[in-house]
Amino acid sequence: MPIAPRCLAWLAALAAVTAAAGDRSSKYCVVGAGPAGIQIGHFLKNASLDYVTFERQLQAAAWFRKFPIHRKLISINRRNTRSTNVEFNLRHDWNSLLDVPIVPFTNWTEDYFPSADVLADYLQAAADLQGESILYNHSVRRIRRSGAEGRSGGFEVAVQAPSGILSWRCTVVIGAVGLWQAHVPKNWIRGMEHTVGYEELAPWPGARAFDGLSVLILGNGNGAFETSDAVRNFAADIGILGRREERFAHETNYVGDVRAARLTSVDSLQLKSLDDVFALAPNSGALIEFLPCAGAGPGTGQAGNGWPEKAFDTELRGFQGRPPVCALPDHGPKEFLLADHDTENPAVQDAMSKWAEHVHLRNYSKAFKFQFKKALKELGKQAKYAVPGIEDVLAGRTQVLTIKKSVARKLAKESAEFRAALPALMASTQGLYVEHDRLRKPFDVVIRALGWRMEPEPFEELNMQLDSDGKYPEVDACFESTEPGLYFAGTVTHGFDKKRFGSAGGFIHGFRYTAKTLFRCLMHRFEERAFWHDSHQSFDWRSPGGTDGSCEVGAEPETKNIQRLRRILETTPHWNRLLTRLNEASGPYQMSCGALVDGLVYDRQQLRVAYYQDIPIDLLDAEFQQFPRVYFQFRYGKSTYLQRSDLLRTRLVAHKSSFLHPVLFYVMPNKSAGNAKHSSRLHLVEDRWTDWTGREEVLSIHYFLTEVEKSIWQDVKPPKFHEGIDNLNLTCNHFDTEADEEQ
Repeated sequence: MPIAPRCLAWLAALAAVTAAAGDRSSKYCVVGAGPAGIQIGHFLKNASLDYVTFERQLQAAAWFRKFPIHRKLISINRRNTRSTNVEFNLRHDWNSLLDVPIVPFTNWTEDYFPSADVLADYLQAAADLQGESILYNHSVRRIRRSGAEGRSGGFEVAVQAPSGILSWRCTVVIGAVGLWQAHVPKNWIRGMEHTVGYEELAPWPGARAFDGLSVLILGNGNGAFETSDAVRNFAADIGILGRREERFAHETNYVGDVRAARLTSVDSLQLKSLDDVFALAPNSGALIEFLPCAGAGPGTGQAGNGWPEKAFDTELRGFQGRPPVCALPDHGPKEFLLADHDTENPAVQDAMSKWAEHVHLRNYSKAFKFQFKKALKELGKQAKYAVPGIEDVLAGRTQVLTIKKSVARKLAKESAEFRAALPALMASTQGLYVEHDRLRKPFDVVIRALGWRMEPEPFEELNMQLDSDGKYPEVDACFESTEPGLYFAGTVTHGFDKKRFGSAGGFIHGFRYTAKTLFRCLMHRFEERAFWHDSHQSFDWRSPGGTDGSCEVGAEPETKNIQRLRRILETTPHWNRLLTRLNEASGPYQMSCGALVDGLVYDRQQLRVAYYQDIPIDLLDAEFQQFPRVYFQFRYGKSTYLQRSDLLRTRLVAHKSSFLHPVLFYVMPNKSAGNAKHSSRLHLVEDRWTDWTGREEVLSIHYFLTEVEKSIWQDVKPPKFHEGIDNLNLTCNHFDTEADEEQ
């Protein structure tokens, strides 16, 4: 097939520009100068490595120049912590980058929830330190393998620059591209083209643009609740419709769930002030369609499209020239149910769960018509409840059967025939409409705030696989994708830790540490540096002095013994390192539940102990599976903090702590299989001040490490202790084994 003239011209221009400029090359090519790109750039710069960063916008951190559209962040900026320890303060500074020689973000603003503009200015100042290593107005169009050398030969990157298309050769490509593509889910609600995207509201038109309007917001994440807060002073009413039940951060302990600072809509709902928050799951069968409301507009106050509501007290005006939007059953060949999602209505819920069994019945066959009419006649038999309209539906005079909610409940409870008939009604060409549905009145505007996806276009010629949700690239513990040599950094790596660990890898206070993990992996793989070259210490093992009789199980040690044990902890180098990091480390604290840990690795051949900090548990296990090791992580308990009845904490039980608390694990290799398994673990009681240097911790940690190292060096089985501490008088049996129930 001949090549089109336009393609020939483009190829000729590309060849001309490339010939004129020559192939450029950098060992490390970073795509994107957002916070993750700036962070990894500083690590590369500080190591004096050959790198370049491509940024398609005219300045760094462009996302924060535009979003969030209402300009208020929910990333904590705690300026004062009673501590001068930099590492500890990073536990409560969610915006500063690591190893950047400018004042921390806490010095840039006094706001606890800062402005996005201030964060963008801070990030730009950090980017400016990298000078010409960041190329602005350079957009990466395509990345592919170098043709001559195949998978081992690096990459060719086509970059759109102001002067034309540039070709860049890179050994390693790091995608720090962020999430820019608005998510529009399929198979949920039809008519999304009649909605206004969250991204379309930038720049923010101002809350007055919604004065007197009825607003429906799709989504139940922070973006949806943020938008609700922004229009509250002017909107007539606000509904928030999500695809699942709401998840609140104060219940789940996950920073990406809806934060308490955004819960005004829930407050208004509970106090019955014209706001609503509800869910419509994609697999519920209750599919609807958004349509412009025919006949609705200034002076009419009417919904149109055969809508059962006749009039409204206020006029429908639409939004910025767009007509009002109605949520209606699909009027195509297939009709859908519009029903109130009431968990107290078992008939509706049961029928909704069976929706997929009936969706194929919508074919107007004789068997289908017979089933539908039979269902209606069964309803008509319930004479003691008024179900008007059955005869009209049977005669074809109307398309909607209206059943009052109270009647439907009674019929579902008392009539087996109704329960049997309801699925057929739902599958009918007529549809079923239940009164008091939350979507029955039209809206002036429907706003889409359904999250973001990565833009995959530059990587389409590579073997880059996305996760099952199609949102994040698949990456390993070094954040390398399924395409060798292609790494990712920042928000797009959140798929690695979100579902598995529920930690903060999608946010600055999380991915600043995972970017450091990526950098350490690059140094090891491409720069021939030692594994975890800048974050491990090695100690000659020596038996801690005075350990004999340090504690007896169930015994209450004297104060002088506690002081002696504290001195032992402080003077034994690897123990002291662990205790110090446990009380200061920000990496495992932010990337909790095992995403990042600190670990001790014991070499019984060389009689040495190595300490590794801020390392993914997967890497620790993979690199040292043949070695016994101790590591700590921070994790939450089974129940949330607010579910605890003992709010004054008069009875503290370490392994039942709800709040974030340290857990120490002893792992010994499985000699037969070569795989590691947990042998013992130690919980420390949750603490408001995150201070684990008290007498209870000294006693517990000392005894745990003493017994563990006795097991390691003497090659004996570790002790099998049980959780038996239920008050402040902690004794030695304050840790458990793998046989006990996991949290």
